[in-house]
This record gives sequence, structure tokens and C-alpha cells, in this order.
Amino acid sequence: MNVDKETNEPFESQENEVVDAHQPNSAEPVEGAPVEDEATTVDEASQDPYQRIADLESQLAAEKEMLLRKLAEMENYKKRLELQKNQAYEHARIDSISRFLPVYDDLSRSIEAAAKLEVDGTFMEGVHMVVNKFSDVFAHYGLERIDQVMVPFNYEQHEALMRQKHEDPSVPSNTVIMMLEPGYKIGEKVIRHAKVMVSE
Repeated sequence: MNVDKETNEPFESQENEVVDAHQPNSAEPVEGAPVEDEATTVDEASQDPYQRIADLESQLAAEKEMLLRKLAEMENYKKRLELQKNQAYEHARIDSISRFLPVYDDLSRSIEAAAKLEVDGTFMEGVHMVVNKFSDVFAHYGLERIDQVMVPFNYEQHEALMRQKHEDPSVPSNTVIMMLEPGYKIGEKVIRHAKVMVSE
């Protein structure tokens, strides 16, 4: 204990109560500590519940619209894939049939030519069987022959190679009067035009 020299009264030392200037004050913010954003710490419970419901409904409607749009895009994508697959199949089928048509025509012409010659009957029966098998396969794929004569010329089915005046004056102009090479079609799609002679 210390004694005051002027009053001779004892007093306690205040040295232990000196505040360390380096010790942080609890009331002041510490450097480097995160500062809370007042805008982001708003209690949602304090908001208007009706406004909160309206916001959620608006958000739900937007999410639903986006989902429906994605579903529609996916459905359109599937339809495009299906269409492309069908088109590829149709193209391959027509291309394959077209490659066999010259062989089929040659066999048919051989039968017509053999009718005027003395050809072994057994051999011709074999040729007829091959031609008939071709016909069955073509019929299975819906192939139709374009070989009608005395019908109006149709540029969608016919290719005119020659023009000639018909002996019958009553035959109108642009009439198919001779079939030079038959054509073929599947449904409404012509895969080979018929080569014809037409009247003048």
C-alpha cells in the first residue's frame, strides 16, 4: 500500500487498471471480420405474407412455363428424328429398287423376244420364275408400272423421246402412242419416268 505524501493517507496503486491500447475494444469492429449486409439480413417473416405468396406464385408460373417450353422442344426434336429416319428408309428403299429395275426390264424383254424364237421350254420356265419373283418383291414394296398407251401425256410420269403424227386423225395431240421403256412409281412418287412416243 502507498501513502500520499501531502495528506499522509494511504491509497491503492492504479497501475493494474491501465488499459492496454493494443487490446481491441469489444464495441468496435475487428479488422477483417465480415460485415453483415443489412439488405440481406431482412427477416422474411417480417414481410407481407400476401406479397410473399404472390412472389412465389409468380416464380412457380415462370418455372412451369420454362418446363413446358423444354418439353415442347424435346417433342419437336423427337418428331424431327422420326421424320429423318423415315426419309432415310424411303430413300434407301427407292435406291435399292431402282438398281434392280434394269435387270427386271432385260428379263422381261428376253421373254418377249423368246416368244418369237424356238427356245427350250424348260429354260423359259426358269426365266419366267425369276421375273415373277421380281414382280412379287416389287409388289410387296408397292411398286407400280407406268406402261399405259393412248393416254394423255403427263410430264410428271412420262418422258417424251419422239413425236409422230398418228395414223388416226381423231387421236388428239400429246397422246402417248407408243411405250419405249416403262416407268415405275411407288404411291405418288415416280422413281423412273416412262420413255414414250407422243402424237403431234
